[in-house]
Amino acid sequence: MSVATFVQPNFETQGGTDYKTNIDNCFAVLKRLAAAFAPHEQTVPNMTVRLDAGMVFQGGTLTEVAAQNTGTITAPAANPRIDRVVIAQLNGVVSVITGTEAGSPVPPAIPAGKLPVAQVLLQTTTTEIINSMITDERISGGMGASEYMSLKYQTSPPAPLAGSGTLYARESVAAGVDSYTKLMLHGDGAGQTIVDSEITPKTVTVYGHATQVWPPTFVFPPAFNNKSIYFDAGGDDYLSLADHDDWNFGTGNFTIDFWVRFISLGVGDIGVIGQGNLADGAWVLYNNPSAGFVFYSAAATCNVTSVGKACAIDTWYHIAVVRNGGTVTIYRNGVAEATDSSVGTFPDETTTVRIGHPMNLTTYLNGYIDELRVSKGIARWTSNFTLPEAPYTKNTVDLCFMDGSGNIAVVKAIEQ
Repeated sequence: MSVATFVQPNFETQGGTDYKTNIDNCFAVLKRLAAAFAPHEQTVPNMTVRLDAGMVFQGGTLTEVAAQNTGTITAPAANPRIDRVVIAQLNGVVSVITGTEAGSPVPPAIPAGKLPVAQVLLQTTTTEIINSMITDERISGGMGASEYMSLKYQTSPPAPLAGSGTLYARESVAAGVDSYTKLMLHGDGAGQTIVDSEITPKTVTVYGHATQVWPPTFVFPPAFNNKSIYFDAGGDDYLSLADHDDWNFGTGNFTIDFWVRFISLGVGDIGVIGQGNLADGAWVLYNNPSAGFVFYSAAATCNVTSVGKACAIDTWYHIAVVRNGGTVTIYRNGVAEATDSSVGTFPDETTTVRIGHPMNLTTYLNGYIDELRVSKGIARWTSNFTLPEAPYTKNTVDLCFMDGSGNIAVVKAIEQ
């Protein structure tokens, strides 16, 4: 592997070319250690974990180890389980230590002569292992020489080492787009090309004049600074997504959350998002101009209705609809305002999901929607909560280097 010269990047003092070159060089300097035995999902995920190439140094011998796969990992039978991926300290060969099933599982112990690589959180329904299930726990200092740099996830930098440096991975705290996310609309793109930014994107079809614009007078949801999806007053703007198993909530937990700002409210129910019509569809979220938000499903005997919570125009609201067990709750600006605790099974509808005008509601939405996220299999909030402070992102890891004086350089932001 070729080498490069480490120069800490500094965008304030370095020109564009030098700054980029220094970032590339820093990453080249750190790549050999940072990538060693890096665990991740397969190109086509299955029930194995892929380890990148690495090296071990033991007894004066440096051994280069090719990329390798674990054996097939089986899903637990009754309760969640944490398995541990390890390598042999002498030759780097991978193996898996099977944990114990439990309601709150803990990782198994690391046997003598093994080095930790990753933990894998498995559910009874797991059929493939993806990155969001894998926790990196490599400690490259144990791979043969104590003076090697350590590599592990940390939310704050470790103590600097005099006369040397520390490489560490800092996981993104914003995140919010994970394996539970089934739709993620930022509305930050160009014109009517509206993109689903989840891990496996769906196609969004635009009708009428729905588009992506800067909100008027640059008034954004709190702490945001970007475009939103705009629905005009023409009475024909909405978005559509094809039927998918991701919309079949059944009896499981789910969360729908977004920011909305109405330009006008009119007199009829304003459709926000739903699948099917109000009479016999799977589920519909709408706004009643006098009462507030309503989440309804006749088939699931679900009727979560706000009372006396009318919205004002030209005001941003954060709305979340959360199912937790048999209870569905509507939160406005992080505070619960309506609940139904006797919810049944949501039907498997075959129609499209519409945003801005669910079928047969009287009024199209006239206003802005931002950061619309649909999550299946998780109740993201179960009590009052602090509002999101930034747009949702996929999990990222900042690869950082800290020198002996405590100076930190973010070498690379890696999207998982």
